[in-house]
Amino acid sequence: MGNADPAAQDNATQTNSVAVKWGRVKVKTLAVQLPDRTTARGAVVAVSGHTLDSRAQQDGLRLRIIMPETVELGAADVMLVKIQLNS
Repeated sequence: MGNADPAAQDNATQTNSVAVKWGRVKVKTLAVQLPDRTTARGAVVAVSGHTLDSRAQQDGLRLRIIMPETVELGAADVMLVKIQLNS
């Protein structure tokens, strides 16, 4: 399977990652927690260096990243989500 690494963040960007160690994982929607008193200006999703189409939807401190089609991640794939933040 894989694991989701906790978010790395500075004042303007939060980065989340999902790394697949073995097997396959299908992703259509990914939800992440934002820091207190922030909003997302946008998000960029990439798998193994290739940028994917996606849209972000914020509800409170929860940000949903939605892909137009299911993405299948295989062993050694890493999905990175970089979120631009407003404080």
